[in-house]
Amino acid sequence: MTSLSLRVTDQNFVLDRPRIPVDFSQINGVFVPLTPVDAVLDSEGTLIVLKEELEVYLHQVEYDVFDRRNDLVADGFVVKNPQPNSPIKWCAVLDFNGIRRYSDLPGMSLSPLNAHQKRKIIHQKIEGWISLLGQKDGHLIQSVVSEYLKILDGIEDE
Repeated sequence: MTSLSLRVTDQNFVLDRPRIPVDFSQINGVFVPLTPVDAVLDSEGTLIVLKEELEVYLHQVEYDVFDRRNDLVADGFVVKNPQPNSPIKWCAVLDFNGIRRYSDLPGMSLSPLNAHQKRKIIHQKIEGWISLLGQKDGHLIQSVVSEYLKILDGIEDE
């Protein structure tokens, strides 16, 4: 199945600090799986040797509806995986702040978009969807999207 997730812009996103990439959807209770080996690379390419109680900063790449990067982030500490028979050796236990959006961190925010910028991004996404699906579902998708684009073109700048 083809993914419809098209990235229009990354806006030169920079994390607040080096963070270890993780998949928060794999969280098991309070444990976020890190790696089956004794070291990981952080977001700046630094090799981090894992050990019990090491403080770690985590992130998962995410985008908002307008393709502005807004990662999920969390802080915590390293523990050995308590599950016997798991291929994952190291996990992180999150601090009391849990998982949050990057833009929710103190002093962090996303750049605002005006109506024109929003329309442009939506146009680009829809044109991408037409190119992906247009061959298969043809004129129906194109006519629905065409009407939608006409409505978007009528939006006045905020």
